[in-house]
Amino acid sequence: MSEKQRSSTELKKMLRKFNSKDLKPQEYKAINAWYDALDQDMAEANPHRELKAKLRITQVILEEPLATPSDESSKHWFLNPGLKYAATLVLIGIAAYFSLKPSSLKKSSGYKLLVSTGDTRKNVRLSDGSVIMLNSGSSLSIAEDFNLRDRRIKITGEGFFKIAKDTTRPFIIRSEDLNTTVLGTSFNISSYPDLEELKIAVSSGKVRVASIREGEKETLLSAGMVKNQVLIYNNKSKAMEIKTGEASLYNSWTNNELYIDNASVEDIAHLLSRYYHIKTNIEPGLGRSDRYTIKLGDESIDAATQILSQLTKYRFSHQQNQIYIMKNN
Repeated sequence: MSEKQRSSTELKKMLRKFNSKDLKPQEYKAINAWYDALDQDMAEANPHRELKAKLRITQVILEEPLATPSDESSKHWFLNPGLKYAATLVLIGIAAYFSLKPSSLKKSSGYKLLVSTGDTRKNVRLSDGSVIMLNSGSSLSIAEDFNLRDRRIKITGEGFFKIAKDTTRPFIIRSEDLNTTVLGTSFNISSYPDLEELKIAVSSGKVRVASIREGEKETLLSAGMVKNQVLIYNNKSKAMEIKTGEASLYNSWTNNELYIDNASVEDIAHLLSRYYHIKTNIEPGLGRSDRYTIKLGDESIDAATQILSQLTKYRFSHQQNQIYIMKNN
């Protein structure tokens, strides 16, 4: 058997091994050591690393729509075993082909878009058992080497995370300028680009948060946030504070409620637009200095605009399927 054929055979075994749910940390190390032992002439265009990344992606269970927050069926979604096996066979075939043509593969891009929610909410179960509920207007990207040395993802928007415990592979979430690192816990991240503040609220366990702004070293913001602690990070000024707050308020959107936390009228407009999936028009010149904390339930748009008109110094109205926010005369 030639060297290339032996390499292809080893790769097939490795791919099947990666598809096993019982893979142990020491087995990951052994496989990575096998990579490191490959000839140096494969270093510039190593197809095996790309294939390893692709296999990790196939082991991610893709998004499903959330029917209702109380729908128990949304909590248990598993990849069809037949489809999973078929995907593995396809990758093994690709592996055998590209083991002979290493220069045909491009270098890994690092992250790949997993799901974008649009105007819906979606539930995502990852290969490690972690579950993420994504709010509307959100997107989630996953590292191509997810669940190898660590578990890295990126979020834009808002998500409630229930992270499967794994002390050997930390779970790291990138959101704007921040990295949130956990081993096993539950928490909410609100990271919409159009809002003034990024917020992380811990429901259980412990969370580490660090700033990772471009061109700067990582700055530790909290070594261990615990239950009912909320980190608030200003996207413009980069100022940060940690306060005590009821964490369930920050993930109340999972129960079809809207929690407005110390928000300007401009941020309220963005929140209403996403919550009701409707265009919101704000009168020019309205200040950002006024701040409001208000909790809405599942009120209709008309009821919500009436409540906001009573609790703020602005006039909210619902006309022609749009919301208008103006100064009170």
